[in-house]
Amino acid sequence: MNEIRHNPAKYLINKGRLNVSDDLFKPRLCKSKQKIFAILRKIH
Repeated sequence: MNEIRHNPAKYLINKGRLNVSDDLFKPRLCKSKQKIFAILRKIH
């Protein structure tokens, strides 16, 4: 659980639930990134 708390995005990537690449950080996908982080905040 500590792994999830410290780096939830990396944890989800390792679990294969998110297919994250450099595209995540491109402005055109900013809304998608915001949705992902909103979901991650709900997990905590």
